[in-house]
Amino acid sequence: MAQLSYIFSEDNEVYVILFDGERISYDYEGQLINLDCPSNITKLGKISNVFKRVYRLNKMKKELKLDLVISFLRSANIVNYLSSNLGKKIISCRGYTEFKESNKMYAKMLKKLDGIIFPSETMSQEFLEQNSLSKEKVFTLYNPLNIEKIKDLKDHPVSDELYEFLRSHRTICTLGSFKKDKGQWHLLKALSLLKQKNSDIGLVFIGDQGELETEIKKMAAESGFAEDIIFVGYQNNPYKILSKCDVFVLPSVHEGFPNALIEAMSCNIPLISTDCKSGPREILHVNFNSLSILDAAEQVDFGVLVPVLSNTVDFNYKNISKEHNILARSINEVLSNNIKFDKEVLLKRANKFSTTVFKESIYNIINIVLKNNKTIRNE
Repeated sequence: MAQLSYIFSEDNEVYVILFDGERISYDYEGQLINLDCPSNITKLGKISNVFKRVYRLNKMKKELKLDLVISFLRSANIVNYLSSNLGKKIISCRGYTEFKESNKMYAKMLKKLDGIIFPSETMSQEFLEQNSLSKEKVFTLYNPLNIEKIKDLKDHPVSDELYEFLRSHRTICTLGSFKKDKGQWHLLKALSLLKQKNSDIGLVFIGDQGELETEIKKMAAESGFAEDIIFVGYQNNPYKILSKCDVFVLPSVHEGFPNALIEAMSCNIPLISTDCKSGPREILHVNFNSLSILDAAEQVDFGVLVPVLSNTVDFNYKNISKEHNILARSINEVLSNNIKFDKEVLLKRANKFSTTVFKESIYNIINIVLKNNKTIRNE
């Protein structure tokens, strides 16, 4: 959303409309509008919030004469759907968990909407097949990556403490908030297997927040090798860390389109990912098959895919599965240079997800939606 605001602002008036504008984590362009309707945990409060949000959005649509509203995530999508028909309305489904919970609802909503955007072809295809829909209103839009900006940022220095950690370890890195979908407890279990024979392996967590943050940090502290694990928190520039690590691992149990994977790819480091729905196979494989089910590690065009891990949260190091052993062996193979990667090939692949490609794609989608109405300019 933040990157979209910059792209659209080049030629259009942009308004970033938030239910709760108290905390802003990303830079954006355009005018921010805070509807001042933060989340409410009570059932009555949630229902009341929907009406408040719809009323206030309708007011903004009328006052600002908006041509188009694009919403992100389930609660915003519902409000966008219920809002007035002034201007066009596009919703977006961001992750596979959201897809599973909402895809039937989104299919019904689509009758009165102008389009729905998915971040992967896997999700778009599944949505069409499961709901017997035509594809006129269904679009795939890969998340954007500012390659040129990353080229500069990845060479920035890290803190002395982190530099020493990276210098003294062969380092695994992962990036993301501590949510169930991200599966970080699995990575700690794989690390416990690696540490049995590799004292020099370390793990860097980049990210913060999420319902499992406290538990993941506690699990790391109780591992017996806590000095080989470091949490660096949220980073405005994660690329300076990613580029200095030895392998990036995505242990997710569900994804929509994992930005972290293409960010690491642009930093020219080897990639290992679970073959979860959806995104990783589509990113790492030229001719992906969304129906493939792995039972062993597979080296593909731009990384290594490993079998998907259990979505049952379990912090017990004694509970080690076949999949944990496969993940650990794959990491060891990469760290031992038994699996090699061409950095130039990785960077070329990363360019497929550049902001230039993204900009062309989003304008194509919008101009299809607007059809004979006002055309949003891309000049």
